[in-house]
Amino acid sequence: ASRTEKKASLPQLIEHLPGIYWRIVYWALQDCFEMILANAKEIHDLKQVRRKTDKRDCIWIARLCLNDMITPSYVPTWDIQQLKDLFRARVNYVEMRTECKNIIHKHLDIMNIRIGTYLSNIFGKAGTQILNDLVKGCKIDQIMERITDRRILKKKEDIMESLQGTLNSSSILIIKTHLESIQDINAKISELDAKIDDTLQNLHAEELRILLSIPGVGSERVLANIISEIGDISLFETADQLTSWAGLAPSSHSSGGKVINGRIGKTGNRYLRRILIQVAHAAARTKGSVLGRFYRRVMRRRGAPIAIVALARKILAIIHHLWKNMEPYEEPGFKKKVHHQKVHECGEFGISGALAIIGKAEDKIGAAGGGCG
Repeated sequence: ASRTEKKASLPQLIEHLPGIYWRIVYWALQDCFEMILANAKEIHDLKQVRRKTDKRDCIWIARLCLNDMITPSYVPTWDIQQLKDLFRARVNYVEMRTECKNIIHKHLDIMNIRIGTYLSNIFGKAGTQILNDLVKGCKIDQIMERITDRRILKKKEDIMESLQGTLNSSSILIIKTHLESIQDINAKISELDAKIDDTLQNLHAEELRILLSIPGVGSERVLANIISEIGDISLFETADQLTSWAGLAPSSHSSGGKVINGRIGKTGNRYLRRILIQVAHAAARTKGSVLGRFYRRVMRRRGAPIAIVALARKILAIIHHLWKNMEPYEEPGFKKKVHHQKVHECGEFGISGALAIIGKAEDKIGAAGGGCG
């Protein structure tokens, strides 16, 4: 018997446990029951009885199931779920590292140490060395003697002046402990990256190859993160369904025949939304691409924040189309210069416009041929 027929012969078991607790029941009983993971909010919206008891809830959920009024939530395969857990753990560590960096910035400001004015990244190699020497109690001259980076040495006098703050023991201790925390977090992130790379070797190789053709997507790891969050693309018939599920569709309010589009809500997959916003920032900086032009056009009318969200939604719609049809991204228009001559950026035109241009070219060729005869 097929897997579908086998499931149809099993009794149904519905669960709507919060957080990760549904996994324990789902994976333990999936061979004995046809498991249905229900959305707790959907059940709550359909509920008609105000009094709540566990018995009343069970009876109500059973009635909904018998009448096919419950939409099963998507449960990814075990491999995809593991990859998703790895990526989400990495996101949590990155957020922890960012919090540590913000605390260090705060206590540097408390001590009036303005090293960030002259270093673009105080947590780079040279910046970390300066901070470590500072918390060890080294003098400013000793700190600068250990610097070998020529770019830093060009600003030696400015950096020495920025380090002449009012030191206090509590801020020094806090900076020291958070520098150690950042070092530990970096080691954990590297360990997660190694595990993610091992998991990616035999997972969605063809999808990765196709989606890497999108401007702004620079690494397989970023795409694997998107693929793991989406899971099964066949569940989304249209791009609008996918963008709505990701929380990138604007809210809509309709009254008296007038439709007003608002901001995006906080619902949806926040991890997928986060990575798409990062991809949109990279795509917005691309030169000569349709995505870059789209961002700049929207930014002039609506501002940068709205333009980034609109670009993220557009990229997700492109991902849906490419993944659904298994075809690579093709950039319309010119991609590069021809014969080292400056090619002006041309606007998009339809089939009729293209045929008109071809017709003019044929007329010119015919006229030239007639003259030579």
